Amino acid sequence: MLFFVKGEASVGLGDDVQEARAGTWVHMPANLKHSIWAKTPVVMLLVLLK
Repeated sequence: MLFFVKGEASVGLGDDVQEARAGTWVHMPANLKHSIWAKTPVVMLLVLLK
């Protein structure tokens, strides 16, 4: 999971694209192709759950 602490970005997950800003949680399954395009300076937290 990704938690966006500050800034704005577009998050690519497989073939989908989501917009994210401060306070947004994004679920990212294991082994999924992903990308992040920061629109402003971004601070995010990666949370790994097992």
